[in-house]
Amino acid sequence: VVSSLPSYLLEMSAISFLLALLLIALKYLILKSDLKKPYIILELTPPHHANQTPLATEQFLTILHSLGKQRSLLDRLLGKKKMYALEVVSTREKGIRFLLRTHHDEAQIIKKHILSFLPGVKITSVDDYLPQDIKTLGASLWRTVSLRLSRHYSLPLQEQKQLNQHDPIAYITGQMTKLEDRELVAA
Repeated sequence: VVSSLPSYLLEMSAISFLLALLLIALKYLILKSDLKKPYIILELTPPHHANQTPLATEQFLTILHSLGKQRSLLDRLLGKKKMYALEVVSTREKGIRFLLRTHHDEAQIIKKHILSFLPGVKITSVDDYLPQDIKTLGASLWRTVSLRLSRHYSLPLQEQKQLNQHDPIAYITGQMTKLEDRELVAA
């Protein structure tokens, strides 16, 4: 069957296969280099009275999302993405903390947007909350628990129109209180 195909089709399929392999290898190398880039963790301490509307919070998250979309043409062609992680972490010693993990080169612009959204917020750079030698600690000292959705992920979440009557993060932060010594909860 192969010998009946014209030679130019065989060459084209071989070239397409090699290009696909090259693209996969390139994406792997880009992801590997992105994970090795130095990052910074910003701790956000909101003021006591933050009177932000749900619409303002939605707009702030839209701005963060648009910052992630601003990439050069080469980065878009290579599939390189900007990575941000919004984390809520709790320990007995430090309490509940709101963290934002990003690369060093993005930190300054993110700080400016956070301060324009919430002028009284305190932003400090902190160390990683996970121990560096987690693999050498032994399985008896730490445990990871994965949570699953009770229904299919494509089912819509209920829209909350009056957030002054129901705080969507209250359930999560409620589970992060009264921790034991050396216990850490992160979401």
